[in-house]
Amino acid sequence: MPRWGFFVWPTLLIARRQQVTSKPIVVIKAGSKSLCGPKGGWRYKVIHSIVSQAVTLKALGYDVIVVASGAIYHAKQKYGNGMDAQTYASIGQPKLQQTWEKAFWRRHRLLVGQIQFADQQLRGRSRHTVVNGLLKALRDGITPIVNSNDAVSEEEIDALPVLSDNDVLASLLAINVQAEHLIMLTTVDGVLDPRTGELISEMRYTERKIESRLQEMPGESNGGMKSKVKHGKRAARAGIDVYIASAKCPNVIVNTVLRNPQIGTHIIPKTAGNRRC
Repeated sequence: MPRWGFFVWPTLLIARRQQVTSKPIVVIKAGSKSLCGPKGGWRYKVIHSIVSQAVTLKALGYDVIVVASGAIYHAKQKYGNGMDAQTYASIGQPKLQQTWEKAFWRRHRLLVGQIQFADQQLRGRSRHTVVNGLLKALRDGITPIVNSNDAVSEEEIDALPVLSDNDVLASLLAINVQAEHLIMLTTVDGVLDPRTGELISEMRYTERKIESRLQEMPGESNGGMKSKVKHGKRAARAGIDVYIASAKCPNVIVNTVLRNPQIGTHIIPKTAGNRRC
């Protein structure tokens, strides 16, 4: 499987995207603890719910990209301590991909494609290659399953906070494919006010006070709520509708895209006439 990188400024890709797919794109990002339990078992109910909703969106005329975390967390929780993160990743990544393949194929007869990134692939002249590959896969009816390539080297594992449990990856990917929606699924209802514990239903991409008050909790994966807000705002600044919500909420993805009842936290995007790409 080739390791693809992508170009982080999307303006040069708009015409190319229109040649490949004219469908609106939804990027779904699911965090490690949303997909995997404390003993390492997959949360199949959540995974099948995501798949079912992705299928519904495809039937409604959307293209879907899934950014899935959980490889290292799954292997470490299931097989215990004693191995380094690189080894955990090499164990967990094929199991993660297999789980998604089965969920899409056995129930819906839909194909998925595995795409992994390493940190250095987010730089360099060939970064646009992944965008072309992703859009080609979507045109062919394949659902890309994307995650960071955690098994490539110990140095990159040590630098994983820069990928923030795929939060950075999901945000940049959504920007580059000109997605209409980025939905970041987590284990809580959305962004909670650190002072009151109440759900913050809306915030603007320019919001700073809430982000500054958020603190990463001890023992959290790299993708804590502060990371989701930070990188969700980045996507919203590019004009993408961003939602942070619980993966366990029934039909959370479809309801968010169709703007049914308000779910989770909506990061209000920059208006189309004033986007900065």
